[in-house]
Amino acid sequence: PDQRLQQSQSAYVGGRIERLMINAVGDVVGKGQTLAVIYSPELYTAEQELVSAIGTGQQVLIEAAVEKLRLLNVPQSQVDEVVKTGKASPYVQLKANTSGTVVKKMVEQGDYAKQGQSLLQIANLSRVWAIFQAYETDLPLLHKGQQVAFSAEALPGETFTGRIAFIDPILNGQTRTVGVRVELANGGGKFKPEMLLVGHVAVSMQQ
Repeated sequence: PDQRLQQSQSAYVGGRIERLMINAVGDVVGKGQTLAVIYSPELYTAEQELVSAIGTGQQVLIEAAVEKLRLLNVPQSQVDEVVKTGKASPYVQLKANTSGTVVKKMVEQGDYAKQGQSLLQIANLSRVWAIFQAYETDLPLLHKGQQVAFSAEALPGETFTGRIAFIDPILNGQTRTVGVRVELANGGGKFKPEMLLVGHVAVSMQQ
C-alpha cells in the first residue's frame, strides 16, 4: 500500500474490545464506519465526573470534565449525549478515520487494548507501490524517472509499465540489494499488496 494513503486506527481509551466489526484483513470500510466497541472503566469514570460536575452547576467544573473527555479523544457527539441525558456510559465506538481496505488487524474481540494502541490499519488501495530489489552492482544504471516494464505472477500474459519514483539510499546488508519503488494507479484494484512482480529496465551499456 502507498504509505501516504494508510491510516492507523488506535484506541482512544484503554479497555476491552467488546465488539469487533472487522472480520479479517481485506474488509472494505467507509470513513465514519464503526470498527469496534470498547468497554472502558476509565471512560466511565471520566463521564461520571462530568455528570457530577453538571449536578453542581459550576461551569468551571463542567468545562474541566468536558476537557478531560476531549483529551481522551471521546467523540463530541458522545460528550453531548452525556450532557443531555446525565448518564455515563463505559462504551465508546471506534470510528474509521478514512475509507479503504483493512490491511492489518492487530486485535481480536475480547482483547484488552491500551490507550493509543494501534488496532487496525486501513489503506486506500487506489494507488499502490511496487517495490523491486536491485543488486548493488546495477545501481549505477538506475535513476529516478526511468521506465520499468514488469509482470505479475498472478496476472499471466500481461505486461505493465511504470517509472522509478524512489531508490532506497540504504543497502540491505544481507541480500546486497536496494529497494526501487514504482508508484502505480490502481483504480480497478488489479494490483494486490504482497503480489510477486518481476521488473526489467532497458539501459544503454555505452560509455
